[in-house]
Amino acid sequence: LGFVERTLARAAPTELGIDLKVVDLLDDAAERVKSVEDPGVQASLYHSLARTQSALGRPRVAEALLREGLDQSKGRLDALDAQRIQLQLLLVDVLLTLSEFAEIDARASELAAALEVTRGRFDSQTLQVRTWAIRGLQETGQVEQALTRLEALIAEVEPALGPGPDLATLLNTQARMLMRARRDEASIASFRREIAVRAAYGDADPRPVVNATGAPLMMAAARGRYDEVLVGLDAYEALIVERMGPDAPHLLNAHVMRMKALWKQGQFEAAVALGRTAVPAAERRLGPRHPLVLNLSNQMAMAMGEGGEHAASLALLSANRAVRAAVMGAGEPDVLLTMAQEAVQMAALGRHADALRLLAEARAGIRPDRIVEVWAAVPHELDLAEARILRVSGDLQQALAKAGSALNGLTALYSDQDALSTDAARELTRILERLGEVEEAAAIHARFPLLAQTPAPLP
Repeated sequence: LGFVERTLARAAPTELGIDLKVVDLLDDAAERVKSVEDPGVQASLYHSLARTQSALGRPRVAEALLREGLDQSKGRLDALDAQRIQLQLLLVDVLLTLSEFAEIDARASELAAALEVTRGRFDSQTLQVRTWAIRGLQETGQVEQALTRLEALIAEVEPALGPGPDLATLLNTQARMLMRARRDEASIASFRREIAVRAAYGDADPRPVVNATGAPLMMAAARGRYDEVLVGLDAYEALIVERMGPDAPHLLNAHVMRMKALWKQGQFEAAVALGRTAVPAAERRLGPRHPLVLNLSNQMAMAMGEGGEHAASLALLSANRAVRAAVMGAGEPDVLLTMAQEAVQMAALGRHADALRLLAEARAGIRPDRIVEVWAAVPHELDLAEARILRVSGDLQQALAKAGSALNGLTALYSDQDALSTDAARELTRILERLGEVEEAAAIHARFPLLAQTPAPLP
């Protein structure tokens, strides 16, 4: 055990680029661990291997190891054994990474019950797992039940523990869940409560204040109010540098917001110029597989495509998708949406048949068993991509039907005052104008005032 743990420590798992020799070592160790006789040692080895695989950007491999470890320890270790609980904790964490939310509520609830016995009802780990179970509810569409359970948990914890890290973490979770639910004022109120709690117990960590300051900008971006984003970003980036330094990951998130706001408002060259600086710098610091790097390169690709650099956009999107598929699996929502973005660029290059084939492949990747919160918009976003492809290829009536379907689906999920809904409305007006339906296009503009912020559509 000592040899393997020392070897894994030398693998530098916090660096997300994979050393093939290390991967070979890990795969060989995974075979050998099956023959370890001591169940406690075996469980510890499975945990070490899975943790390292997850850190190396191989969450599916980590998931398989953890399930195998739990199967091997069943009947050999007590249900409340510390090693078995560690395997369960890491499995739930990996499932969150993989967006396998349908399983999380039941698994996390069972684990929380075990932790309550071994560590206590208000232990930090117990509270974290109870929060994971609540997040599983939200992601499977049970938003009201999730928010109600979280509010009850906060009401239980606050008098029992008072101001402290656990209460602050719960309030942060509540603020983020409310933001996802498009309840902006309630979300901001929870962020403010979190900051007050942290101030009460003297938390010197700058991240909560930075996160709370950035939250209104993220909300504005999600609602399509990109002018507000650009107005507020300079002060936000200055705060990040002041509180956390110039290498803080939060600054990369701010770059993502800035790039998107720039190209959404027609400033394509400025967005691409930022990307040409920010993407290579982020790759050097974090490696090409890091989510922030992938988000940055995706926004750069979108800016290129909207600005007319379709071939460059397509090449960058294809590279981005290959990395996302290798890290998360080919059927993840971000992978499917990147395929749709690629298809739009193919159509702009005149490759209409290829575009429709790729989009059909993306649709085939939708898993009906996983139409949960994180997946809910995907079918409608694919409809929107198909509308763009059909419009470019000249099939305006079919394009009109797809754009209408996308708009109806997205407004039902969110509202008229949402970035995705506004994108669908923009596409619908383009098609209506091409068809000469000026009055209908004007009615859409009146319904979606955020369209006035955006530039005139490209051909």
